[in-house]
Amino acid sequence: MIDRSFDIDPSERRNLQSMQATIVALYGEKSHDLSALLTQIQDAVEQTLGSRFRRYDIRQIHATLVGLERDELRAEGYLNRNFKIHRRVEVEMDFSSVMDYLRQVCRTPFQVQIGGFQDRDYPFTSRGERPFNRCFSIQGGNVVVIGWPRRGIPHTRLRSSTDTASEDATQYPNILHRIREGAQRHGVLHSYLRRPDDTDNDFFLRIGIVDDPGSVDSRASPLVYNATRGMLASLYPLVVNIGLPNMSLAFYESEELPLASTTAYALTDEHLDDAFIRHGYRAGATS
Repeated sequence: MIDRSFDIDPSERRNLQSMQATIVALYGEKSHDLSALLTQIQDAVEQTLGSRFRRYDIRQIHATLVGLERDELRAEGYLNRNFKIHRRVEVEMDFSSVMDYLRQVCRTPFQVQIGGFQDRDYPFTSRGERPFNRCFSIQGGNVVVIGWPRRGIPHTRLRSSTDTASEDATQYPNILHRIREGAQRHGVLHSYLRRPDDTDNDFFLRIGIVDDPGSVDSRASPLVYNATRGMLASLYPLVVNIGLPNMSLAFYESEELPLASTTAYALTDEHLDDAFIRHGYRAGATS
């Protein structure tokens, strides 16, 4: 059914104070190597931006796989907010079905590469750009690091701009996009698949916030971009396994997912069924 009240004032949504839910990866404790890399990136940003950069607790950093945000204006139901806003349709989320789907497709872990992307062409782009340019950015106030799914072990040396003959697209599978696309069959729309032909294979990690983006002047911005992208390119790629044990259903009050007000459950928990999730929106999953 088409809904004609899509354009919601953001201030009206903020005032609704409802608990929301999302499916995330890597929320909470992380491996030593990943924690060290994220800290190194945060340090590099802080060296340029100073106190303007509010770094996240490492345990707070996560990648959103698919969002389960409900339409706050329809308290009697569990309509997917992204479907309503971006596709202008009302779609009820089937929580038990989407949990079964994610457990099935993510039963075998997939790998994500973070860092090590040179300033050259790869067999894929992200929003039309080289991964070198997309691996670090400040989007509005969000300070973002992006990795991408890969298959196989990275080369042990840095490769030149012309050394791409042995690379092909199968080394960088669209598995994350396929997971997100498949979730639509269960009433869940990923926020960056706004049109039916959109693709999003980005493993998007927000590492902190610039609360006043306007304070980052035209001199500081290129400095932090060049320094951080160059540092990431110089690193040996970090490949992280993503599977059910490090995927979580998170109930949250703030989209930053601060530790104090967010409750997360591993997707391996078989109790995450329709009744449990519906209760979580109402009670903050305190049961």
